[in-house]
Order: sequence, then structure tokens, then C-alpha cells
Amino acid sequence: MNNEENASIWAKAIPFKEQVKIFKRLMGFVKKFKFEMLIALIGAFLVSVINMALPFGLQYFLDNFLIKQSATVQIIVFAGFLYALGSILKAAIQFTYEYFFALGSEKSLERVRVELYQKLHRLGMRYFDQNPAGSIVSRVTNDTMTLSNFLTVLASVVISF
Repeated sequence: MNNEENASIWAKAIPFKEQVKIFKRLMGFVKKFKFEMLIALIGAFLVSVINMALPFGLQYFLDNFLIKQSATVQIIVFAGFLYALGSILKAAIQFTYEYFFALGSEKSLERVRVELYQKLHRLGMRYFDQNPAGSIVSRVTNDTMTLSNFLTVLASVVISF
């Protein structure tokens, strides 16, 4: 017998077209929680803008005041205050978007698990006789955790842009 015949269906490579189909199906679960994901995307964008603006603010302060030696104590305190305010605002927005992304991801995973368990309850007893219980439980838990990891990686890719 050939090793490919004995290999599990889960060990075989998935063609690209099938991967796209699976991705669209998974995004259908995420789309149900678009409010949370939209808040997360907007927050990620705002944090990126703040991350770019803070160094430009420092550059402006250095170029226009410190190099020309015209910085008074008031200007230095004001520049420090603006930078601190920007950092605090960035931290608050970052917490918010990470919270909403985690909330949307967990709700999506919950929806996947609910539908998965509903499907398992509709299967006939023959399916459970032919497949080991450990294999079924392992696939349910591991595949949903893989989906969780996928959403985390997807978030980091989106945020890095």
C-alpha cells in the first residue's frame, strides 16, 4: 500500500482555490462582528498616524527651537506635554483597538464553535462509530485554536501596514 493512501485527509495539501474558499467562509464568521473589527481597524489606523506624528513633532521642536537656542522653559514644558499627551492618547487608542479586536475574534470563534457543535449533533451515530472520539475532539479544539492563531496573525499583518 502507498503511504499517500494511508495518510489522513487532514495531512494532504489544500489547493489554492480551496484555500480562498475556506478564507471567505471564515471571514463570513468575522463579518458578523464587523462593528468590533471596524473599531479595531480604525484604532489601528489612528495609532499608526500617532506613531508617525510624534517623531515629526519632536523634529519640529528640535529644528525650530533647540537648534536656534530660542527654547524657553514654557516651550520645553509645552513640547513635553504634547509628546506625553500623544503617548497617552496612543496607549488608550491601542488598548481600545486591541480590546475590540480580541472581542471580535473571540465572538467569531464562539460562533464557529457553536455551529461546529450543532453540526456534530446532527451527525449520525455511524460517524462516531467510525471515528475515534479523541480524533473528533482533537480536530474541534485544535482547528478552532488554529483559527484563533490565524486571526492574531491576520491582525498583526493588517496593523503593520
